Amino acid sequence: MIMLQLRERTRVHHDRMEANVDIRKRCQSVENYRRLLEKFYGFYAPIEATLESRSDGELSGFNFEQRRKVPLLRADLRALGARDADLGRLPHCLHLPNLNTTAQALGCLYVLEGATLGGQIIARQIKASLDIDHHSGAAFFCSYGSAVGAMWKSFGGALTAYSSTCAVEEIIIGSACDTFTALDRWLREGM
Repeated sequence: MIMLQLRERTRVHHDRMEANVDIRKRCQSVENYRRLLEKFYGFYAPIEATLESRSDGELSGFNFEQRRKVPLLRADLRALGARDADLGRLPHCLHLPNLNTTAQALGCLYVLEGATLGGQIIARQIKASLDIDHHSGAAFFCSYGSAVGAMWKSFGGALTAYSSTCAVEEIIIGSACDTFTALDRWLREGM
């Protein structure tokens, strides 16, 4: 039930972000595509660091380590010519959603994991328009490869098991909405 509620109640945020960001337009040149990846890196790096710092261990059941995207973004940016020093100078988003509780962290992860589904479509567009694939700069959008469906299903099952009360569900949904809002704002800044 939580997965359906999340999809319905975050739809407006998702649709607004898609319209505002226009990823298809940003993937028409390698330069614009690299800037888009830099923006994603600037959001995912602090988010994943915050999630990793959670000491309660409750995220371990969600295979967080396996779901990390920062290593993929680093690999993509390096494939497109970035050096480690360049990555160290990229700005990071400072206005992140609150991730103080496990429920808030899971709301955030819902957005990040959901992005892997859309990433499959974007990866095909990048291949067609820029001839970039998972080996040459599109690993982030190809994350999980053929296992994307299984990873999404696994996440949904674990999230459903965790969300045992209406109060917990509301926190998860609120955090997912906050994450969409923060990501939308960050991707539009300076682009």
